[in-house]
Amino acid sequence: MAAVRVALPGLAAGGYTRGMADREHLAKLTEGVEAWNAWRRDYPDIRPDLSAVNFTGANLGGANFSDANLSDGKLRDADLSGADLENADLREADLSGADLNGAALNGAYLYRAALIGAKLIGAALDDANLIDTTLIGANLSGANLTGADIRQANLMNADLSAVKGLDCDGLKRAMHWQLALRHSELDCGEPHRPENGVAPVEDTPVAKAPTKPAVEPAAEPAAEPAEKSHYRIKLGPDDRPAMEIDPERTRRRRPDVSRDQQLAAAADLENSLRELIAAVRKALAGFMETEARPGGGHNRLPPAIADIIDQVVTDAETLILQAKAPAPDLATVRRFKTLTGELDLVLKAALTGDGAGLTATVIGKIDTFLGLFE
Repeated sequence: MAAVRVALPGLAAGGYTRGMADREHLAKLTEGVEAWNAWRRDYPDIRPDLSAVNFTGANLGGANFSDANLSDGKLRDADLSGADLENADLREADLSGADLNGAALNGAYLYRAALIGAKLIGAALDDANLIDTTLIGANLSGANLTGADIRQANLMNADLSAVKGLDCDGLKRAMHWQLALRHSELDCGEPHRPENGVAPVEDTPVAKAPTKPAVEPAAEPAAEPAEKSHYRIKLGPDDRPAMEIDPERTRRRRPDVSRDQQLAAAADLENSLRELIAAVRKALAGFMETEARPGGGHNRLPPAIADIIDQVVTDAETLILQAKAPAPDLATVRRFKTLTGELDLVLKAALTGDGAGLTATVIGKIDTFLGLFE
């Protein structure tokens, strides 16, 4: 019986990868998961390098990627169910929508990885590094997080029901943990969201109105707003917040890419980005008018959602300027890509609008732009 070869849609057009992935390792993987796993058993000392490869939608279920370098990879919607990713390097990889049910991610390095809407039911994440990882809408039901570091991980709308090895001290290190679906043991001082999505109502005794003092006490000075934790914020030339740009992270174009090609890609990205911003504004207007919005009757967005929308609108202009710069800061571009993924979930779940098409287009054009640089 002939081996089933792995289909890699992202490599169909020329097979270009932006990283330093080992071509021999990649060629072996395309022979199929069975052949790949046999090769891993025969050569256990080899650490596969599959960095920055496009595995979008690939069927890699049950593959042995232990200790492999998959950093900066595109694994959106990939099937990695039951895969062995123990101690794998997945930093800044895009695993949004991926199926990681039952996968072994013990000790995996997922720093700044995107797992928006990923399925991690029953996954082993013992001692995994999830610092600054985006887990918006991810399903971690029954996952083991013993010893995992989730500092600054974004847990908005994540499903943490029946999760193992996580306590309040660890949970509170993450962002938006209050908006995650949690069981009662992870109330952590905030009402948990039960599985039906309706928070329990507690009886509160009615207090008597306080007697008004003869002299009104002096009002306390308003506290300064806390700095948003998703990005480092600074003021731009127009006194609006903008992404922090680090000159040491700037990158030059690939030798085979002209300045005109970069500007054309930047203009294409700008057009799609402005369409997305217009859609966000339209969705916001519709959200404010409908009674079907979350917490119907309140014309205020939840703070976490408002934060994301505000950051997208604010950072869009910075992204456009960076895309046109001779040596852009690619880290800011990648962060905006992650933020766009977060916005996609907001448009679907919170604003009742369908932003999937526009957000996917912007993410695709960001990927195209990033491909122009070394």
